[in-house]
Amino acid sequence: MTSRQASWRIKFLGGIMMLCALLIIYRLYQVQIVNGEEFRFKAGSQYVRTSTDDFDRGSIFIKDNEGDKFPVATVASGYILAAHPAGVTDPQAAQRIYQVLSDNERGEFANEEEFIEYVTQKTADKDDPYEELLNKLSLETANKVVALDIEGINVYGQRWRHYPAKSLLSHVIGFMSYNDNDQVVGTYGIERQFDDQLQRKETSIFNNFFAEAFSTASDIRTDSLPSDIYLTIDRSAQIELEKVLKDTQTTWNSASSAGIIMDPKTGEIVAMATTPAFDLNNFSVVETTTSYSNPLISNVYEMGSIMKPLTMSYALDSNAVTQNTTYNDTGQLTVDKSTISNYDGGARGVVPMQEILNQSLNVGTAFLVNQMGRDKFKDYFKSSGFDSITNIDLPNEAYPLTESLLTSPRTIEYVTASFGQGFAVSPIAMTRALAILANDGKLPNPYVVERVQHEIGTWDDKRKKDQTQVISAKSAHQTTDMLVTVVDEALRGGEESLINYSIAAKTGTAQIANERGQYREDAYLHTFFGYFPAYNPKYLIFLMNEEPVGARYASETLTDPFMSLTKFLINYKNIEPDR
Repeated sequence: MTSRQASWRIKFLGGIMMLCALLIIYRLYQVQIVNGEEFRFKAGSQYVRTSTDDFDRGSIFIKDNEGDKFPVATVASGYILAAHPAGVTDPQAAQRIYQVLSDNERGEFANEEEFIEYVTQKTADKDDPYEELLNKLSLETANKVVALDIEGINVYGQRWRHYPAKSLLSHVIGFMSYNDNDQVVGTYGIERQFDDQLQRKETSIFNNFFAEAFSTASDIRTDSLPSDIYLTIDRSAQIELEKVLKDTQTTWNSASSAGIIMDPKTGEIVAMATTPAFDLNNFSVVETTTSYSNPLISNVYEMGSIMKPLTMSYALDSNAVTQNTTYNDTGQLTVDKSTISNYDGGARGVVPMQEILNQSLNVGTAFLVNQMGRDKFKDYFKSSGFDSITNIDLPNEAYPLTESLLTSPRTIEYVTASFGQGFAVSPIAMTRALAILANDGKLPNPYVVERVQHEIGTWDDKRKKDQTQVISAKSAHQTTDMLVTVVDEALRGGEESLINYSIAAKTGTAQIANERGQYREDAYLHTFFGYFPAYNPKYLIFLMNEEPVGARYASETLTDPFMSLTKFLINYKNIEPDR
């Protein structure tokens, strides 16, 4: 053997040894860091009693302004106290157990006598082979119970789904419950939409070392491992949105209040909330199961006058009008034997296009439809996504009720649609369409999941980047100019205008129909949308207030919440002034 051959073999063996060392280090990292909590739980379970619960599931995270992550859905570990009634012969068993419980674990019992009565009832049926007495005990308490060595009393390891933020983001996160096959699965929200990725399917923690080490990322079965979900939600923005919505509902005694904060350039959802919310750790305490549904996704509404800016943008883009066009506002108009009128029935005479938005004139948007033609309006309407769902990454998205409009041979349906009545869409679909104005005329695709992180270190990027050009950037900017004027001059007489920031916004008020399809005179849906800084928007806010008491118009109930959120985001995100 030559010296060159010997040197080559030494280098080869050295490389093999180095590779093995790296693989060992990798495996130690997996055991101690990635799966550390897994092994600690199993060790604890074995120390107490054999574990009967192997529940495992990925976590769900949100972020803050610095990018730090916060868990909003995790797996918690504890212990079940169980009895074999026929084997419990110690008359002092309940008393002895009560003495080792912590104050928190005693909390549901008023005193020791109540606990003794509870255990006595639970163990009365001697034919029952197993009866759970308590759950979610700490390891310290579990070990104290074991040390008592009471015949017929056992302690088992337990895991359960835990929501550290309680009610925060409840309608987006969802929860887990039993299905028809007696399996615990994700039932609402992200828990349901990403149930397959979050759950651990049948697999051993101790995977084949060399098979895992020498496989490529695509070769490893990531579908058998629990994955973590990282949301686009900003924790502070979510907290503020929920606070503002709760105050709004309380102030106006509304049936519900809801809102979305979105980056209109990307479709990224920064915050999304509905009131009343519910505690995900105690989700059964609600008046009705409809409380679990996210109305921003699963319900459809007639949105009212926030549709008018879109109608204006269609007319500008089709060259049917310019910003300088005028028309004669007669206060009322008959179309296909139906009469439409302005909100107050009053005529404005000859006015420019700006007044259609400033004064929210229904006759004005009817003029826009007549100028561009119903077929052109229909084309823009469909391009804005009103005939389809958004495919946001949340379950149970409602389909729009627009078929009768899009198939109608009459003009009246298009005229009423121009000011937001006669068709119904979900709030997320309306928010997406309104983002066209803030996004240079392009239709973004909303999403709430940023990535799915697999246990092996790989991830799936869930951001949606495809966008459709609906109107030109010029038309979007012209409409933005008009909406900025609405805030600067018309919204509460310009009182809400900010000196250093341009804000584009519009209110909407829609009558709510009864079961027979007739509009009620006493029930309104208030909506409000706006974006800022208007000419380079960072955020678009959509707000909704359902059936407020004591106010007819959205400007009364939603202007303050919108401006409060706007000022919060400007300060929180340190947004630079644009004027």
